[in-house]
Amino acid sequence: MHSAFVNRIIYVNIADCTETGTSKTWHRRHLEFEYRFSLNSSTADTAAKRRRSLHGKDLSMFSDFIRLPKLSYFIALIVGLTLTASTLATLNSGDIAIIGYQADNPDGIAFVVLQPVAAGEIIRFTDSGWTTSGSFRANEGGIAFTATDTLTPGTVITRSSPFSSGEWTSSPSGVGSGEIALSVSGDQIIVFQGNASSPDFVYAIHAGSSWGNATSSNTTAIPTGLTDGSTAVCIGNVDNGYYSGSTQGTAQQLLSAIGNSNNWTTSDSIQSWPTWNFIMDGQTLPSISDVSISGSTFDEGDPATVTTTLSETPESGSPATVNLSCGAFSVTPISVQIAFPNDSVATPVTLQHAGTFSIAASAVSACQGSATSATFSVEGATTPAPPTVFAGSDRTVTLTTTSITEQMTGATVTDPNGLSGVNYAWTPSSGTGISSWVNQTGIAYSTASPASAEVTFNAIGVYTFTLTATDPDTLFDTDQVTITVIGAPVGDEYDPPASYYDPARPGGSWYTGNTLRNALEGIIDNHVYRSYNSVTSAAAILDQDPNNPNNIILIYTGESVSNDWDGTWNREHMWPDSRNSNANDLFNIRPCDPSVNSSRGNLPYGEVSGYWDADQGAPHRGDSARIMFYMATRYSNLELVNGSLGSNEMGGLDYLIDWHYEDPVSVRERRMNHLLYSQADNPSYYQGNRNPFIDHPELVWAIWGDHPNNSQLYVGSSPASDGSSVATLNFGTVITGGNLGSAQSVTLHKTGTDPTYYNITSTGDVLCSAIGPRQAFTGGTNSRNLTVSLSANTAVAGLKTGSIFINNTDLTSAATGQGVSDGDDTIAATATVLDHSNASFDESSDTDSKVIDFGQVALGSSSQSTQCSVYNLSATAGYTADLDLDAINATGHTDTLELDMNTFSGLAPGNGITGYVVFSPVAPGSFEAQYTLSVSDEDIPGTQQGTPLTLIVRGEVLAPIFPFDDNGDGNIDLTDLQGFLSCQTLPGETVSPPCDNHDADEDGDVDLHDFAQFQLMFGNP
Repeated sequence: MHSAFVNRIIYVNIADCTETGTSKTWHRRHLEFEYRFSLNSSTADTAAKRRRSLHGKDLSMFSDFIRLPKLSYFIALIVGLTLTASTLATLNSGDIAIIGYQADNPDGIAFVVLQPVAAGEIIRFTDSGWTTSGSFRANEGGIAFTATDTLTPGTVITRSSPFSSGEWTSSPSGVGSGEIALSVSGDQIIVFQGNASSPDFVYAIHAGSSWGNATSSNTTAIPTGLTDGSTAVCIGNVDNGYYSGSTQGTAQQLLSAIGNSNNWTTSDSIQSWPTWNFIMDGQTLPSISDVSISGSTFDEGDPATVTTTLSETPESGSPATVNLSCGAFSVTPISVQIAFPNDSVATPVTLQHAGTFSIAASAVSACQGSATSATFSVEGATTPAPPTVFAGSDRTVTLTTTSITEQMTGATVTDPNGLSGVNYAWTPSSGTGISSWVNQTGIAYSTASPASAEVTFNAIGVYTFTLTATDPDTLFDTDQVTITVIGAPVGDEYDPPASYYDPARPGGSWYTGNTLRNALEGIIDNHVYRSYNSVTSAAAILDQDPNNPNNIILIYTGESVSNDWDGTWNREHMWPDSRNSNANDLFNIRPCDPSVNSSRGNLPYGEVSGYWDADQGAPHRGDSARIMFYMATRYSNLELVNGSLGSNEMGGLDYLIDWHYEDPVSVRERRMNHLLYSQADNPSYYQGNRNPFIDHPELVWAIWGDHPNNSQLYVGSSPASDGSSVATLNFGTVITGGNLGSAQSVTLHKTGTDPTYYNITSTGDVLCSAIGPRQAFTGGTNSRNLTVSLSANTAVAGLKTGSIFINNTDLTSAATGQGVSDGDDTIAATATVLDHSNASFDESSDTDSKVIDFGQVALGSSSQSTQCSVYNLSATAGYTADLDLDAINATGHTDTLELDMNTFSGLAPGNGITGYVVFSPVAPGSFEAQYTLSVSDEDIPGTQQGTPLTLIVRGEVLAPIFPFDDNGDGNIDLTDLQGFLSCQTLPGETVSPPCDNHDADEDGDVDLHDFAQFQLMFGNP
């Protein structure tokens, strides 16, 4: 007898029935029965006695039974079975507990069985709230779960919407309409049996802030008879959550743990639920007793069979799941199931990796323990292995002259069979921009032989070279390197000739002090002298207003006036004529407002009384200081001093140095400097020499600084001992076509009492408005913010980079890491661009559709299952997005052919996730179901929907040979009685497949006449 009827006693009392003529008339008396039941020993003493009555048409079912020889046996059995399947609410509160809740689409639910649940039990779930007045706020929906087999304690049931196939059905009666539809603004799931008007509550979960009253669709009171923290749990106002606490203990201990919201992992994003393995104290789960493989020595690629054995057969309806892990497998772990009535399973595998291994078997669910196989060996392939090459790292080089030669540094070749007879070759051997090669091909005498090759470029461009190595067996390998050739930094139109200052920097290192001053004098002397009167015409060229070519800009005030020599301006000797017998130098004479010129007189420069402030409305302090530095260098009889002035002296020096850093070199100054030098651009008034302190403002401190420079620049938190520093900016990870992250700010710090000039340059895809030469910090501690962004092309996957370099250009140093010894500072910007993910049913090829055909299976056979895996194929090695499985949509016979796979996120490229397809042969016929798997990239900029995967599952259930024999075992027994009872029809109803197997007299219904035939065949093979 079915385990649901153990210890159940049924008493039947039939009274007052008569038959008149050909019709049967039942007096509406009642059939009374009394029963006791116990599902397990722990509830035996507390099992309640219940009394029910069957009236009228309920008794008509048994009219013909009274005349059957085995009357009392079958009446008792029929009443017991009928009550079990439909009438009795046999679960108590806490017999199951919800352990998974998902409100983000698709809705999901998971529960664990804590007390045995008999086959045929119906458990209802609703998201309608419970009011404090004692009724459902019946405006939402409901679903029902029907146990097809006895569920043992520890069994976990999971399901995602739609709830309309297999063991799940829509069941809104009394609680609303349609299925449950969980809200992300807070909701609940209440579990009960019986009618919604008089429910027997089993469990409740609330995704809200607290229990209250069902005043809206998002609120609920705690159902009558349930206890928060035990038979109910409030997980807080979140979209999704799952139980992540202990999975072993007594039923009461587990209820307390599940009812504690601190043991739940919650999120407003979709989660991947764990594989729970509940072990009940006192529950005996089968243990893994052995795992073995069909041999001890194999070759790479050989098939083998792994046998996993349990200590005993798993419970019916609770198959044991075991993971098999081994380094020899192509995919590990492999998940296997052992289902009743078997205690072992043989799994075919392919051994794809060489070495010595053992197999580890570990329990996942419905079993416990672990086991390890004996060791076995897998021999490597006997065929020769090809060589392996590396072409070196991608890099950028600068074409500073007509050509540049680059060695293929870092290139290597190796061969597990030895390098003897291995040759290498670089391609292409020629092409636009490639002028010549050295050692382009050769014999690999060592692993570094390919690195001896040198290629010469004569044009900028992006060059990709392939290195190929071939061994004597003609096996080969290739790798590529990209060399980007860029042009030298483009000097603007105002830069000096490249070699102009070489006499002051022999070998590339500048002189300092008076040696530098004397060397500069030798470079800029012997210029072309212009008359004092020439200024009246030269000013129109040298001091031209950039916004009005007919005007000039006046020194000190910045006024724009007509360039006509009409008395509105006169000529200002920046180094006063009274203090210089060589004052007629066009660098020294600037147009000025006559009254301002008169006010200045021959005062030295400064910001206190008795000095002249060069800023009389325009920022010309730095311009004035650099003219003074020029004059004191060009003419050896002139000096810059502080304090009182002697003959041929000007001051004040300290003010001029400060102004030089406070007001850095302007474009206006550089233009004038160029025009005074260039005969080509200023043939009438050029002098043929330059102001060194405009071209190289760092020279000022090297001559007039009062001590070696102690400035230090750095980015990030702190510099290294040599003053260098690095700040790294990550602009995020996007998928091809996505937008990189927004601009970021980096602080450039300056320490030390001395001022300094610095240059900011860049390479790669980085952008920064601060990039440029001749920038300055004044003395003391300073800082500025640099705004950096990355402008990389995201159409191609890979790592995108760019760098900003800050160079302290001072020429002297007070200590390590200061001044000229201050190491360069780098801002390194990176971003990662990923290829789109690629979902596939096959791990090695792009397979978007799959057919699984179970073939023919006899009705009543145990459920068949097979694995079905989804892989994320790698598009670009190291640069492929993760894969998300967003939804699974099913059509067809999904109650018979079920895909057991949950949605997931974050499947890394090259990996797979395995589910199962289950075929339940519960009715005869041909069946087909289609599952459409909607996939997408991981949720980062540029994400797109992927090509959906289509899974078609087929199977045929063979009809029984004999009437009533649902499972086709050739016997009519108690197993078939359950099927008969579930198919019986009421007056006026007609039978439909698969119940037509019980219509023995083929009159279109299943009634007592058919039962008479059943009785005749019962017990006879």
